[in-house]
Amino acid sequence: MTGGGPVFQPLPALEGRSLVQRVERELLRAIVEGRIELGERIVEAEYARQLGISRAPLREAARLLEQRGLLIARPNRGFFVRRYTAGELDDLYGLRICLERYAVTEATSRASVAELGGLASQLARMTDAAVRGDRFAIVEEDIGFHRLLCDMSGNTRLRRTFEDLAVDLAILISRLADLDVDPRIVVESHTEFLTAILARDGVRATEAIDDHIRGAWTEMRQSAGILSTVPA
Repeated sequence: MTGGGPVFQPLPALEGRSLVQRVERELLRAIVEGRIELGERIVEAEYARQLGISRAPLREAARLLEQRGLLIARPNRGFFVRRYTAGELDDLYGLRICLERYAVTEATSRASVAELGGLASQLARMTDAAVRGDRFAIVEEDIGFHRLLCDMSGNTRLRRTFEDLAVDLAILISRLADLDVDPRIVVESHTEFLTAILARDGVRATEAIDDHIRGAWTEMRQSAGILSTVPA
């Protein structure tokens, strides 16, 4: 485990989610916030003890994250958080930039006034999370912003493809904090292409989102702390 202290606090008795769903979210939060590092093993017995649950729901939550591509199961060793090679990062961001350039082009020409307002509201939530310094909320609202952008394209297959990338993107976006990238700068880069979309300026919007995604891609590509020489 990272550091010497506990990774989790006991789960409160909450309504509205199954225990497995809540544990899955807590595991994801811990990875996004860096309390569990890339490449690190999920310590089932200890994490279950800290959460105040049995190992069964924790193991089931880990299986769900394995299905989403975030964890790797190793025989007789348990679950590990995946790491990314430079090639995997390039594949992911190469596909992302194609998807979102198309999404921006379509959104600029076809999005309704209500949809544009929703996108602006999503950016306001991201800004609030950045001001609070809430790393998990920043990542959630960031992914939510790009999800809305894909929705506004009107292309359901594009949205499904984006969802396939979403967990990987959440982990990688969260690691920008480890590179001392000020989250307010990330928010400002979203403001640039939102402004262009609101103005229905497709050329400027496409250029802005291209710069936004390529900037993050370059930062991660240069970080030895994020990338691995071999897959997890």
